Amino acid sequence: MKPEDQKFFDDARELFLQPGWRNFVGELEVMAANITFDSCSNSDEFWASKGALNAVRQIMAYEAMVKQGEEEAEE
Repeated sequence: MKPEDQKFFDDARELFLQPGWRNFVGELEVMAANITFDSCSNSDEFWASKGALNAVRQIMAYEAMVKQGEEEAEE
C-alpha cells in the first residue's frame, strides 16, 4: 500500500474512534428516521426529501466504505 493511502486509512480510523464521530452518526440516524415522504405535497418536495435521505445514508455508510477500501487495499 502506498504511504499516502496508509495515512488516509490511519486518519480515518482515528476519526471513527472519536466520540464526536459516534455522536454525528447518531444524529444522522435521527435525521434519516425523520425524513418522510408522506408529508410531500408535490414532486419537488418528494425529490428533495429523497435526495436528503440519500445524502444522509451515504454519510452514514462512510465508515463501512473506508473499512472495506482498506481491506481491499491490503489484499
